[in-house]
Amino acid sequence: MRFEVSSRTAGSVQVDASNWLSALGEGLTALGLLADLDRLACEVLPNGRVLARDVRSGHGFICGPAPEPEPTCDPASPDADRDRAFVSEPVTDADIPPEAAPPPVSTDTPRVRDDGVALRVADEVTAPHLSVAVEEEAESSAPFIPDAALTVLDERVARIEESAGALFAWHEALDAARALCPADSGAAIEREPDGQLRFLYAFGPTAATLQGAVMPGDAGIAGFAVHRQAAMLVHDTAADPRFLAEFDDVTGYATQAVLCVPVLHEQTVYGVLELLNPPRGRRFARIHLELVEMVADALGARLARALR
Repeated sequence: MRFEVSSRTAGSVQVDASNWLSALGEGLTALGLLADLDRLACEVLPNGRVLARDVRSGHGFICGPAPEPEPTCDPASPDADRDRAFVSEPVTDADIPPEAAPPPVSTDTPRVRDDGVALRVADEVTAPHLSVAVEEEAESSAPFIPDAALTVLDERVARIEESAGALFAWHEALDAARALCPADSGAAIEREPDGQLRFLYAFGPTAATLQGAVMPGDAGIAGFAVHRQAAMLVHDTAADPRFLAEFDDVTGYATQAVLCVPVLHEQTVYGVLELLNPPRGRRFARIHLELVEMVADALGARLARALR
């Protein structure tokens, strides 16, 4: 079987191997990286690709099936026009009017079990887009929360507090965060007893890939938020060394901005609520951080009661 092993710093190479572990070793050898490694922590993601990370240096690598070669199209063939119709042109900001509304989102609530069995695919975790007018305030000023947002917040917090169990509470909290802070993607990430971070629920174009994925407890912006017990607002991930770019490499998603809030209660950290990429032409603001922190506080209190 043919595999592709890649590194953000050394490029990628394709190798033939019987399994991903052999492929990873051969690929890192071919890239000249094996001798510098100390100890690798590996995680097999739901899509079959493997995310490996050197424990000492933090450098990440990806191993997965080599991509199939793209089919060629003969311009002179009768099917050429039909084939070209499936090739999308790049979309620029100028192509999208600023007043364009977000696409319709299903409001069906997935059923989940509180014992952790048979969780639904993460991109089915949805919340209706709410028309809460929020103006971005100057960074130096205290955020002003409109009455409409407070009304939505109260309703969502009540749902969290009345949820039937821990998993329902996580689901309600992610819905609440999405409703109060519009974002392209997001996730509810639980801190497991061994310290690792597991994606419980997610929404967005790559949610199914992340469902159930696990990452080291100190990895990325989420790991930093858990370790420091501090909310994070990152407007440019490319300029932030804490950002774990390997997840983008695996999923093909382009993360540009992150809002991440730890879920805790009385110094016990249960995980984080994370939102990625605000709608085009907008940015995450301090008011969004304040609102999601209030949601996280309610979730932390509910989880503390559920786990007593």
